[in-house]
Amino acid sequence: MDDEFLKLSVSQFAELHGVNKRTLHYYDKVGIFVPAFKESNHYRYYSHTQSIAFENIRMLRELNMSIDEIKQYLANPGIDAFMQIADFKIKELNEAAEKLERAKHILEKKKQQLEFCKTINPGEIQIVDREEEYLISTVFSSSQNKIHEMMAH
Repeated sequence: MDDEFLKLSVSQFAELHGVNKRTLHYYDKVGIFVPAFKESNHYRYYSHTQSIAFENIRMLRELNMSIDEIKQYLANPGIDAFMQIADFKIKELNEAAEKLERAKHILEKKKQQLEFCKTINPGEIQIVDREEEYLISTVFSSSQNKIHEMMAH
């Protein structure tokens, strides 16, 4: 097969993969995905066989890997290296999910409080049955001005 047939311009390769051609220029500049052919006129061409490598890089970017992390992986690819990345990213995702769940809980609680506030009429006294709560009191000398000690107490 003729080499010319296998060459895809930056625009063609970008269109094939649904990315902006500036992404390809950037990946070339940082050295994580370089064109298979560079002509004397400085035009860059990709081989259709580079598609798998490009999609792997896209997958790594979708895992929120930095360019440096991708470079490090591409320098030493393999099952063990990917498993290590996967474990780290799963941990990151779990932490992010927990943070989002906390934020969701705070918003839901605030919504409940605001809904309750809408039912209150100014100047009206309501008697409401509530769950039993406990109050703990302790002696603390107010002469201590250190706020962190007071909070720890």
